[in-house]
Amino acid sequence: METALLDVLHADLLTATVPPGSRLAGVAVFELRLPQPTAVTLIVRDGTALVPGPDTVLRTGDELLLITTPEAGERTERRLRAVGRRGRLAHWLGETGDPEQNGTWREAVRGAGRG
Repeated sequence: METALLDVLHADLLTATVPPGSRLAGVAVFELRLPQPTAVTLIVRDGTALVPGPDTVLRTGDELLLITTPEAGERTERRLRAVGRRGRLAHWLGETGDPEQNGTWREAVRGAGRG
């Protein structure tokens, strides 16, 4: 068993919560269009963990566990902020996920396991 897999992959572990009023609610995982190689690996919903598929629809209160790379981390954060503010068509509506605006993204762990 490899406990430091994130170190080996040079990956970051991130979390995001879908807060009340967020436009992330109702969006399917595939509609997030997260930058490669970012993946939503787990969703905790009502205290139960589930492995999402591309068609899994996010709900208010969902906690997302994402694996990404340092290079894609900021773009992932911006995309989640943008979709949280404007919905699945955020890019087409001119939303960039600017961190200066009040967004829905919260980073809980970055570079987990790195020492």
